[in-house]
Amino acid sequence: MIYLLRIGLLFVMLFLAACSDSPPGENRLENCQQIDTSEITLEPGDELDVFVWRDTGQTSYKIGTDGRFTMAIVGEILAAGKTQKDIAREIELALSRHIESPKVTVVSNQALEQGSKTDLQCAIAINGEANNPTTISYRPKITVLDAIIMAGGLTEFADGNKAVLVRGDRTEKTSLRLRLNDLVHRGDISEDYPLAPGDQIIIPRKGP
Repeated sequence: MIYLLRIGLLFVMLFLAACSDSPPGENRLENCQQIDTSEITLEPGDELDVFVWRDTGQTSYKIGTDGRFTMAIVGEILAAGKTQKDIAREIELALSRHIESPKVTVVSNQALEQGSKTDLQCAIAINGEANNPTTISYRPKITVLDAIIMAGGLTEFADGNKAVLVRGDRTEKTSLRLRLNDLVHRGDISEDYPLAPGDQIIIPRKGP
């Protein structure tokens, strides 16, 4: 069993190492504008999706004219003038009184709109059985979990543990099996791989 685990880990390391190199004649990381959409400042009227890792899913909110929104357990939150990261950390602090080591991600409609305008070669696509299949902007240190959260999580029909990460250009592609159910629902952080510009995450539907 230990031998098989070592072989599996070696395969993943080789995949990530191979995929860290750009296609011949092109450095995708340098050619892509690296925008961290999590630094967008929120405003009244913005819509937010709040995802609590290992919770049942995500909840949507709209920032009121007073710059606030109300979240169950947490209470009223002043959001206007803050970033998505600021709000996520504030929610984590409040939830830590009720949940052990909560991890929260906040995604605004501004971030999703910006991602939809990104050059496809510099974007990350989430296709298939995500609640909101989408294209998002690449940013430094973005991971599989970040992408799945921004796509609204998995549908009830998703076969998450058979998802695939596809990387490369038209002439050469490599793929890696993703165990998204283990990552999203069981908290298996070993499945949270770093992403690169042009990556595609394909989530199949459960078979009959």
